[in-house]
Amino acid sequence: SGTVFNYRRIPAVADIRRRVAAGELGDPVQILIQYQCDYAADPLLPHSWRYEFDRAGPGALLDLGTHAVDLARFIMGDVAQVIGAAATISIPERFLPLGATTGHGHVALSDEKARVDNDDVMSALLRFASGAQGFMTASRVAVGTGNRFQVEVYGTKGTARFSNETPSHFDLAILGEAGPAPFQRMLNRPGSPYVGALAAVPHDLVPIGYAESFGFMIHEFLAAIAEERPFENGSIEDGYRAAQVLDAIQAASATSAPVAVDWEN
Repeated sequence: SGTVFNYRRIPAVADIRRRVAAGELGDPVQILIQYQCDYAADPLLPHSWRYEFDRAGPGALLDLGTHAVDLARFIMGDVAQVIGAAATISIPERFLPLGATTGHGHVALSDEKARVDNDDVMSALLRFASGAQGFMTASRVAVGTGNRFQVEVYGTKGTARFSNETPSHFDLAILGEAGPAPFQRMLNRPGSPYVGALAAVPHDLVPIGYAESFGFMIHEFLAAIAEERPFENGSIEDGYRAAQVLDAIQAASATSAPVAVDWEN
């Protein structure tokens, strides 16, 4: 069993994680992660279960923040505390549909409205067990963003940044003897994670996008089954630990107070 944390398998993201673990960026200081989408930005989209806390739980936090939190843990290690969090509902009511709905499509609307009671936007300040800090924000109403996922990692010796809008590279700046160097574009190459062994065309400059990350994940999952070993890169435990952080973010938002992440229960 496992979880669908496919962003771990984007070669550029996996390469950033590898470099952080190897100490190339020095001691991790901060990570910034934003997952901005616009699938709920239109106020004329119909009300559905997705906008009800009792049926769906949190909104953008659960839909999008799950992936952001997992990537934060993947790169930086476990979260010890949520220092603070803030939720916003920017579209407080939506029209009920006249018929059945699927996905995020438009349908004929009734004149009756229903309340939205889970977050359209959620942001959180995190403290990791290492002492590093992180800032995460997730939005389902960020007009024009489509499906934008961005990561920036700052260390004592360097910075790495990635955007899923340009998935075939990340940017890297390293502190040298002469001071901070300009960012360099680190392109996917056959030696990058997943590229040489699994990419359809494992050559320099050949783009690798979102869809391939699912293929890489399925390959790892099937390999774990064939080799009779646990599926560790995106395991059920990883899903559980992400959920624990999400619970702490929700609690910090509700109480306007710091919340420790409870790893014991």
